[in-house]
Amino acid sequence: MDTWVEQTERRVAILLDQMAAALSIAQGSNLDLNRLRAQYQNKISQIYREEMPLARVMDSSDLVTRYEGNAVDDCTPSVQLVSGLFGDLQKYIKQLVKALSGLQVDQRPHWPEGVDLRLSGLAKGSLIVGVKLDAHRGIGSQIELDGTLDPLFIQVQKAMRTLTSVPQYVDANEINEDIRNEVKDPAVRDALLVAAYNLAPTGRKGIERVSFSNIEGDPHREALTPQSRKVLRSAIDRPTFETKRGDFEGVVREIDLDAKRFEIRGVEGVQTVRCIFNEMNAANASEWLNHKVVVRGQYEAGPSGIPRLMQVEQIIPSSEIVAIEDLFNKQTSDN
Repeated sequence: MDTWVEQTERRVAILLDQMAAALSIAQGSNLDLNRLRAQYQNKISQIYREEMPLARVMDSSDLVTRYEGNAVDDCTPSVQLVSGLFGDLQKYIKQLVKALSGLQVDQRPHWPEGVDLRLSGLAKGSLIVGVKLDAHRGIGSQIELDGTLDPLFIQVQKAMRTLTSVPQYVDANEINEDIRNEVKDPAVRDALLVAAYNLAPTGRKGIERVSFSNIEGDPHREALTPQSRKVLRSAIDRPTFETKRGDFEGVVREIDLDAKRFEIRGVEGVQTVRCIFNEMNAANASEWLNHKVVVRGQYEAGPSGIPRLMQVEQIIPSSEIVAIEDLFNKQTSDN
């Protein structure tokens, strides 16, 4: 597949051929050759000025984010605004990458200090920002996962690119069920919806539309809006589940208090389950981190039939269960 830069250069080449042909035909006529030449030169200059920067960003990025609204309509948006938007993009992409990497292996992901997503470019057209996971330095320099190398990097890179398709499934009042066919793993799908919510505009900072694209897709895709943010908030607060129930025991990791999510790892026969907890359980959430618990509720399995996402109804520290079992065993032996 041709790169975006190659496609843009081909358009320029076509215009140059057209200009040469037009000038040749116009020779000996009453046409103003300088004016005719200037018309083509202006078109070519516009392509290099406005389209080539976007093409370079598209080619060099795993994720391209376009911000639109009054705050960026000016050709020179404030440094504070650009810095804030890129800071939020870094923050929430890192959260997504850590969540997805944690779901792929039964170990705790770690993003080393001093390692950031790389800003691959900026382009005019509202505000267009490209970011890239640096494959040249290897997975160990981005996410340390005790020897889990290229396959995980590729999966995370793919998931970042899948984020670009999420806005097209955000309808006026709900999430389109077709997203289940696009992202079959319910835990990954949930992590993507949370990321999309975090990146959707509130409308309060002069940003009204946010859209995502990548090297493989159209740079002018469906956008997230303040209304999209409301729909996504409702979807992550009240997710729909299949009617499967169960309980799982594991160690709580990676709590997200804002999204009310955590992961339990080391689940026998399952490894990692992404969990959603409610307001009733939120008060004690910080106490669960790094502790073994039993979670009970409805869950959704992935294509392989392994539980991946749970709506938690009850959380019980494993220590309490052990204490109850010890008491029961003692009473039984006494009798």
